Amino acid sequence: MLMPLWQNSGQEPARELRVSGSNETYEDIVNLLEDPSPSVVSAALSALGRRGEKRAVPKILRLIKASDHWYVQWYAYKALKALGWQQKKRGP
Repeated sequence: MLMPLWQNSGQEPARELRVSGSNETYEDIVNLLEDPSPSVVSAALSALGRRGEKRAVPKILRLIKASDHWYVQWYAYKALKALGWQQKKRGP
């Protein structure tokens, strides 16, 4: 019998956590940002964006700079946009 993918990756719990608004759930999602699996981290980023967790913006910005995985960077950017973050303009 095949096991669901999430039992191996942690991705499904990250998706499920997006529906709870408790502070404990927020901390659980933030902890998933340190998971070694890019799929788990991406699901956690998506959950933060969908939950409207604006307090996560500094953590997401640090993650997008530290990660060398394009998939994680892409989901981090999508979460930032969902949270209303706007890139500062450079120039004269």
